[in-house]
Amino acid sequence: MNFVSDVITEIAELSQGYPYLVQLIGKESVNKANQLNSNLIDRHIFNQVKKEIASGKAFPTLERQYLRAVGDSEDRKNLLYILANQEEDKTMFDTEVGKLVLKKLEGMLKVLK
Repeated sequence: MNFVSDVITEIAELSQGYPYLVQLIGKESVNKANQLNSNLIDRHIFNQVKKEIASGKAFPTLERQYLRAVGDSEDRKNLLYILANQEEDKTMFDTEVGKLVLKKLEGMLKVLK
């Protein structure tokens, strides 16, 4: 199985250095290529993978975990969003804005929106 270079670059950017995310996205891309009888993961296939990630179809286990954590609570959803969008090197509570500062996974959030 081969990946075109711009897809490799985008997977790396979306994963932001997290090997687990690279593996998940890569594996889902290979699965989609196999479904389409292709040996090349190009932009067309990768765009389908991103749509399936955004809909929750691609990673049903992660989607179930997210839904279990958030439930029907808009506050929980907002808290997870805040935690994921914080600067990586700042792990503290900012009393001025009243937000926790943890790590930044902004790239993956863009795919999931």
